Amino acid sequence: MRSGKASCTLETVWEDKHKYE
Repeated sequence: MRSGKASCTLETVWEDKHKYE
């Protein structure tokens, strides 16, 4: 479960970073 949550968070952060750039 922890891995799944981390993956979701990572994906969100990645998308946020891409939008910022």
